[in-house]
Amino acid sequence: MKGWINDLLRTAWGFLFWNVRKGWYRLRGARGRCPCQHPSDSGAAHVTGCEAVIGWAKPARFRRICPLLERGADGRWCCSVNAKDVRPFWGRAAATGLAVVAGAYLAGTLALFGLLRARGYALGFQQVVWLPTLRVAFPRAQSELFLRQARADFEAGRISETIVALQVAWRSDPTDYATGLLLAHFIQGADLRGAAQIYTRLRAEHPDKRAEVTRAWFYTLLTHGDFADVAKLAREELATQPGEAVWLNALVFACRQQRDAATLETLATAPGNLPAAWREVAALEAAALRGIGPDEALHARLRAWPPADAPGYAWFYRIDRLLAGGWTADALEGLVAARGHLPDRDIAPLLWAAYAAAGDNPTRSRELKKFLATRPRLNDAEVTLLCAHLIRFPLPEALTALAEAWRRDAGPPDAARLPLALAMYCAAAAGRDDIIQGEIAEWIRMAAGGRLPDTLNSFAEILRTPGQDRLISRLLPTLPTMSLDVVYALIYNNLKPIKPI
Repeated sequence: MKGWINDLLRTAWGFLFWNVRKGWYRLRGARGRCPCQHPSDSGAAHVTGCEAVIGWAKPARFRRICPLLERGADGRWCCSVNAKDVRPFWGRAAATGLAVVAGAYLAGTLALFGLLRARGYALGFQQVVWLPTLRVAFPRAQSELFLRQARADFEAGRISETIVALQVAWRSDPTDYATGLLLAHFIQGADLRGAAQIYTRLRAEHPDKRAEVTRAWFYTLLTHGDFADVAKLAREELATQPGEAVWLNALVFACRQQRDAATLETLATAPGNLPAAWREVAALEAAALRGIGPDEALHARLRAWPPADAPGYAWFYRIDRLLAGGWTADALEGLVAARGHLPDRDIAPLLWAAYAAAGDNPTRSRELKKFLATRPRLNDAEVTLLCAHLIRFPLPEALTALAEAWRRDAGPPDAARLPLALAMYCAAAAGRDDIIQGEIAEWIRMAAGGRLPDTLNSFAEILRTPGQDRLISRLLPTLPTMSLDVVYALIYNNLKPIKPI
């Protein structure tokens, strides 16, 4: 073994040493002493001894370096050419060197491949064997590994570990849009600033997903009660999508909660392509918040119905503001005038709210039951509208009728319908109906895999005693995503009311 190791080291060194010496010998024109032959011999082929093999355990191994070596009949190791024909074999040295490097590289990549597969990285050998490919594939494989770990941790109820795994996954592959969005969703409850940074980055790096990211960010800010940032985001979106009523509604809502008239006044007068009807809405809300002039003047401005070509939200805002000001009769008149300008989806909840504001619960009950009776099967949007209304304005008999429709149409527990079930749960809690609330809670538990969200019971207690604005912003972000109509209704009922007009 010792001799083999000795010869191996001599071979590695000999490729360079003997080829350099013989190359220099050839450059001198083969004059002088031959570097590898015995100096006392004649230099003739087949009889001149090879000095280079002295000290080798097995001299035949020197043939790897120089194929001119031969063994004579007397057992002596000789050179097969005359001294003047001795030459280096760089090609043999290069081929052997490449073979050694390739073998070592292959062995190393096999070992690395085995190690990575043992650790759970989903990489093929062809990805590991070529370093440029590995440099691209490894971050993605690492991200997928920690995503699987995050799923396992979440299913086991280890939320802190889930967040850590998601952080590693996104750090490994920050181009992965889905992972970034998921991470923002998980950390938003404890680290709203960190979630905002992720949302900002995703909007910048994935312009094709900007609308989806913005909606998620808006929902996060809204459920946390961060109305200043809601207003800021809404203004940014109005600058790029001036015709989108959803952002004007968000801005009006946020400014109303903060009594921020200045932002609305700036919007009403700022240059840009904002529709004139939107500017009028902003100016009206700013005037209402500031209390500019007598109520009669604002009343008259609100009753000046928009022109025929005005967007539907211009009608919706005026009617909603008339209701907030206590001018219910005018709001009902506006609903009649708005036919053809507002879709039924917007008219129905405004009509129900008008009856609630007027204290006319018998008529409201009839209208709600009529709405249910004319629909053999409720779609998700209709259930959401009804739940949002009953959260803001509870009505026991209407809740009972809605629960009957839910039992008929809901089907078996399904995680995909959890947002709708949560809306039903909130309506039942706001209506203080223990039976319906318990029934929906069981449906949610089965749809969620056998466990209720930890904060659901606490959330129900808040709904039973509205006005706990500090607690709603702590618990609402912990629940699965719900419809914006439901979230708005929950916030209206559980934040300190704004000063009436």
